[in-house]
Amino acid sequence: MRRGAWGLPILLWGLPGVAKSAILRWLAEEYNMPIEVLSPAARGEGAFGVTPVPGEGGRMTYPRPDWTDKFDKGQRGIVFIDEINLAATHYAGALLGLLQDRILGSYCLGPNVRIFAAANPIELAAASGGWDLSAPAANRVGHLEWPCPDVQAWTDWFFSDDEVAKEFTNAEGEEKRVMTLWPAAWGKARGMVAGFLATNSTHLHAMPKDGSAQTSKAWPSPRSWEYAARALASAEVHDLSEVERDEFVGAFVGQGSAGEFFTWYTQANLPDSADLLDGKVSWKHKASRLDITTAVFGSAVAVCCSTRDPAQRKTRGERMWDLLAQASESSPDLIVTAAKILVGVKIFTGAIKTLSKLKPILKAAGVLLDDATVTVSPIMSDDPTLVHYA
Repeated sequence: MRRGAWGLPILLWGLPGVAKSAILRWLAEEYNMPIEVLSPAARGEGAFGVTPVPGEGGRMTYPRPDWTDKFDKGQRGIVFIDEINLAATHYAGALLGLLQDRILGSYCLGPNVRIFAAANPIELAAASGGWDLSAPAANRVGHLEWPCPDVQAWTDWFFSDDEVAKEFTNAEGEEKRVMTLWPAAWGKARGMVAGFLATNSTHLHAMPKDGSAQTSKAWPSPRSWEYAARALASAEVHDLSEVERDEFVGAFVGQGSAGEFFTWYTQANLPDSADLLDGKVSWKHKASRLDITTAVFGSAVAVCCSTRDPAQRKTRGERMWDLLAQASESSPDLIVTAAKILVGVKIFTGAIKTLSKLKPILKAAGVLLDDATVTVSPIMSDDPTLVHYA
């Protein structure tokens, strides 16, 4: 989930006729959700909310397309923009806006609508007046290659009985499951990405050189690393295989940077955060490996904050503060963010002794200590959720 809306913006690259829309239609049926397949080559501009119409007061308006009615009132659903790069160039930007921000003219689709798009390979699209993505547009979506199925896979589908009655998968139940697992997975993913970039800063932003074909595909930037972290968390929540996980993350930052990231992750041998907080495994901060400390702190704090059982939350909180104390002398700057988060959600009960040792560092970060309370100074902190917790 990103900015309150479900789904990352995904662009599927593949030849015509290889079942992209068929698979998405099947997915919509599986979850009993409406789907709208939009083809710029077959639908008029009005279907995309880009046709201006005179309105009251001399203003031009962009009428909402009628097909959006099926997604009213928070309805879950799928919108699939097929062959997006065959659209006329004067409204290509509007289609990308739909994919990236779910906007149609002056109308915005609800947060429960998932949006996908497909594009033909540029050498094929160019023959039909199509276009390739600019670097800014390419960096706002995930790029997945959609291969043609092999003969066996196609034959299995061909002989399948698509008229058999279906038992619909509960979309609402699946969303609740995802949201339960998301906080810990998201925290772990952020810790991993931050840890990797701490010692691999050249991967933070590496736009391909002008004229490179890779410019219109996935490449790393601060924006696409955020997407990649969400893809990484999603891979854990949905129990994807390592191959699927690697491809999903690479869809946003490129397979090269993704490969370097997972190589670092394997070599870092990070401890399981839940086991670490429960005392089942041990870990020691090393000043020579700040990347690993960054990853461990980020992941462990997320697991600690997402713990619901009060007794376990208290025990894990105390353990978390002890872990932070390890870095107090050699790497005090690594403590600040984690400390603000813990104080912000009131995880400090029983940890006053440890907190007192960190007093100079926390005070500099805006966290004020006395014998009985912990508060965050409204002067030092720009986050109102961290102010005056006692």
